[in-house]
Amino acid sequence: MNPKFRLVYLFLGFNGLIWSVNYILTAFPVINSATVLLIVLPVTAFFLLAYRTWPVNENHPKQVRVVSKHN
Repeated sequence: MNPKFRLVYLFLGFNGLIWSVNYILTAFPVINSATVLLIVLPVTAFFLLAYRTWPVNENHPKQVRVVSKHN
């Protein structure tokens, strides 16, 4: 995936998240679940795309082990 679109994906994801919260708060007594689903699915897709464009650090170990000394 192209990392130059990472900020665009994050921007669209957070804007959609804010839009969905705004919709839920303004339409509180009667919330249309289909509309919320239509907002949340693309938001999830944009966050997934942003995650997939994140750089992978090969020097970072997969599992971190914490060793503590006891007296």
